[in-house]
Amino acid sequence: MKEKRIRRSFQREQIYQLLAQGGHWSAEKIYELLKKEIPTLSLATVYRNLHALQEEGRAREIALDGWDRKLWEAARTPHLHFVCRVCHRVEDLDVNLSALEGLLVHVPGKVEHIRGFVYGICNDCLKQHPSATGSNPTEEVRDADA
Repeated sequence: MKEKRIRRSFQREQIYQLLAQGGHWSAEKIYELLKKEIPTLSLATVYRNLHALQEEGRAREIALDGWDRKLWEAARTPHLHFVCRVCHRVEDLDVNLSALEGLLVHVPGKVEHIRGFVYGICNDCLKQHPSATGSNPTEEVRDADA
């Protein structure tokens, strides 16, 4: 069987360079930022290249609970994400995940992927909306902004 060879392109490398700067990017934001440098770029091309980067093992798609859109990041060592329920900011949590290895030996099968998300309220939102500590802070913040 022939191995599928993925051709690297200038556009793909520019997208990867943006991801490699760190952070979590929507395809739309990547398109918006790179369109200035690459006038022929289309949103469909960004999506196609993000999926190609994922297939190459250089990018990772992040699907968050309750969100329609996906975020992307450069693939790196396994880590957790903190997601603010108010402003939707996503931050990497660099914590030691070695304790997880001990749990995985008890899995009755082969682990293929682990998603690690911690949901809460970021410090900036807590400062702006001190009342946002209840069970549904998004509602409280919406009321405070009205």
